[in-house]
Parts: sequence; structure tokens; C-alpha cells
Amino acid sequence: LAQGLKAKNCAQVGVGCKEIRDHVAAHCKDHTFPLILGGDHCISIGTVSAIKTARKDAGIVWVDAHADINNPLRSGSGNMHGMPVAFLMGLVENANKLPGFEW
Repeated sequence: LAQGLKAKNCAQVGVGCKEIRDHVAAHCKDHTFPLILGGDHCISIGTVSAIKTARKDAGIVWVDAHADINNPLRSGSGNMHGMPVAFLMGLVENANKLPGFEW
């Protein structure tokens, strides 16, 4: 990562989110309603990306105790599970240049 950026396990998270995105996107093509249950908040970078690509008018309701809107520039811990909303809203500058997020 560039100096000043904090994003723990960035490459692994990015690659995993791409795999999840590709899988969910394949299921969105048949006009079914995907229900995704996951563990870490980071998976939503892939799941929501796939759903929004397949269904441009889809709305997302984010329910969490935290906003999950940190980014690698201002995160104190660098924990990626606090960043998915920032990624999804385009608030992570040059996100496609982060390791694993080239997609």
C-alpha cells in the first residue's frame, strides 16, 4: 500500500470480493432475488457491486451498529470490515489501484 494508507489484508479481501461479485452476478442474471448471508462486512463490496450492476434501480438498506464508512486514508486500525460502505459509495480514492481491487 502507498504510504499513509491502512488496509489490512487488502489483497486477500479484494480478491475474495471479486470472486463473490462474480458468483453473485451469475445468479442475478436469471432474475432471481439473491439472498446473501455472510460473515465479515467486507463481502458486501462484492455482493452489493454485483446486485447494483445487475439491477441499476436496486436500493440498499445498510443496518449495522457502525457506519462502515472508514477508508484506507483515515482508518486508525486499517481493518477492512470498517470500510465497505466507503468502497461502495466511491469514497475510496483510486480504489482500483489497491492490491486485489484492480477489478
